[in-house]
Amino acid sequence: MKTELKKLYEGDLSTVTLLKAALEAVEITPIVKDPMASATIAGYGALGGAQQVFVFKDQWEQATTILRELNLNEG
Repeated sequence: MKTELKKLYEGDLSTVTLLKAALEAVEITPIVKDPMASATIAGYGALGGAQQVFVFKDQWEQATTILRELNLNEG
């Protein structure tokens, strides 16, 4: 069972959308977290608009290869 997530990338919506599509093309299902949207839903304010992309630990190597191919930095 896949349980451990690792943060692969943090950035703006357009870059996260591109990365997500590239990961899904090779059958990696990323988890995208948007702290600002979560704070808004909870009724709190939040600064910044960076979204975070997580992948399961067993998909890490393949995901970092795709990240490098897109010239993005881990984060």
